[in-house]
Amino acid sequence: MNSDLTKRLINTFSALYRYPLEFGFECDDGWFGILLGLSEQLSDDASGVPTTSEDYPYAIQVKQKFGQLRWYGENLSEAMKSSIEIAAKYSLEACEICGAPGKLWNH
Repeated sequence: MNSDLTKRLINTFSALYRYPLEFGFECDDGWFGILLGLSEQLSDDASGVPTTSEDYPYAIQVKQKFGQLRWYGENLSEAMKSSIEIAAKYSLEACEICGAPGKLWNH
């Protein structure tokens, strides 16, 4: 993902992305909207649960694998895991490069 979109996610959701992702967001810009929505949902889910800063959920790795968005993290509730699964399903229907509707296919 380009540096401007990366900075936007990190700055907007600084608690969720408080530890640097070793390789950044390992997907193209087309999934930015999916990641933005997922980050909003995860932050909303986390705000409803009393936590210390150490217990707050955070990302470990965000990438594309087998044509699908993968969001790996720690301190995730069941609701958060469900939100991640839904975002992964959406990614299968969106072009990773441009974000237009699409589908997974092999060459």
